Amino acid sequence: MVELEGDSTHTFKLEIVTAGRTYPVRDIISVDVPSELGRLTVLAGHEQLICSLAGGMVKIVASSGKEEMWQVGPGSMSVISGKATILARFAGLEEPASN
Repeated sequence: MVELEGDSTHTFKLEIVTAGRTYPVRDIISVDVPSELGRLTVLAGHEQLICSLAGGMVKIVASSGKEEMWQVGPGSMSVISGKATILARFAGLEEPASN
């Protein structure tokens, strides 16, 4: 769990869209993605960008501080006006391994 001091100014919106599904827009603290040029982490207030994504693991830190790992197919990500949008061939939440 990640803890940040302060308020919701440390969060921004994330939407994940695939050909078969649009996941609900949600508030997050950060998203770390596999871009074509290497790993890229986006935080609130990030400059606008558009990048290509390689398939792989995406780490999301929700506004609650809970970390999630998502498997995504190749695609793209945009960050515009306080909202990140991931467009991917596929996406799915990775279930934590049970012991």
